[in-house]
Amino acid sequence: MAVTPETKLEFLVKEVVDALGTLNVDIDTVNVNTDGIETLLTAISGKLPASLGAKTIAAAMAVSIASDQNVPVVGPTAHDAAATANPLLIAAVGRTQALPTATTANDVTYLNCDRHGRLRITGPSFLIASSDNTPITTATDTTVLAAPGAGNHYRIYYIHTSNSNSATVDTSWRDGASGARVHRATLPQYAQMGHNIKPGAWDLTSNTALVLNTNAAASVHYTVEYEIIAD
Repeated sequence: MAVTPETKLEFLVKEVVDALGTLNVDIDTVNVNTDGIETLLTAISGKLPASLGAKTIAAAMAVSIASDQNVPVVGPTAHDAAATANPLLIAAVGRTQALPTATTANDVTYLNCDRHGRLRITGPSFLIASSDNTPITTATDTTVLAAPGAGNHYRIYYIHTSNSNSATVDTSWRDGASGARVHRATLPQYAQMGHNIKPGAWDLTSNTALVLNTNAAASVHYTVEYEIIAD
């Protein structure tokens, strides 16, 4: 555009952002000659980032993007080559057999897969409690697992009971001493009953014991598979 000394330029500048924050400029009408144009542009350019194409934004800086604007995105490499059209990838981390370092509570964790992209799901490592050849011989409530401590609860996957006595006995399991009797079994002599609660599992109340109830004198053995889970 040809510029003469008498050219009248109208500027309506809403915001000029530099690395220090926001500079508000409101210039409705500016009459300048050719020297003034150079002076004005120099002053404004001093307030702009050195590179408008790749600006690092501080984590605390709020960004508002108009609905009619596009933001260029460069995605990570996929198998040693850029993914087509630079999408934001939702992907797992390819690993060998070595387990990643455990995170602390409430941290965000990565999904893990093998190096072919197949998702790896590791099942729980069960703990086991048993009567250890010492049967329950009376009608009573027996604490099989003591309360695990504040902030934790038991997740029960499998329970098994058997009776080696000639008397028939009813067994049931309780979430704490006053919990409802569930997973009942009636066991005549040499009978046994297993409850495979997987995959849903049975989560007990926080910091509550697992209790086995027997309603008669007999010889009841038990086995429990479980985890201790943070609330």
